[in-house]
Amino acid sequence: MSKPNETAEPSGASGGYAKPPTGLVIHSPDKCAGEHCCIHNPSPHHMVTWPMRWRADAGKMERICEHGVGHPDPDDAAYWERLGQGFRNIHGCDGCCRRPQA
Repeated sequence: MSKPNETAEPSGASGGYAKPPTGLVIHSPDKCAGEHCCIHNPSPHHMVTWPMRWRADAGKMERICEHGVGHPDPDDAAYWERLGQGFRNIHGCDGCCRRPQA
C-alpha cells in the first residue's frame, strides 16, 4: 500500500526528473511500455522537474509547483483521459500547470 499524499523532491540523479515518492507501490515497467508514464518514462513537459506527490485519496500523481499547489502530472492526466476518466484531472489551480508560451 502506498503512503498517502507523500511528496518526493526533484533529483539531479534522475537526469533532472523528479523521482517518485519513496515507498510508493508502483506498476512494473512492462505495463506502460511504449507510453509516457510519470514513473518510468516521463514526457518532456514543463513540470517534469517539479516534486511529485501521490494523492492516495484521489488515486493520482500530482506535481507540486513553486507555490505549493498540486497539479495533475501531465502523463498521469493523459492516462486518465485515455480511460475516459478525465474528471480526475480537475484541481484547484494557480495557473502554473499551463504550458508556457514559446
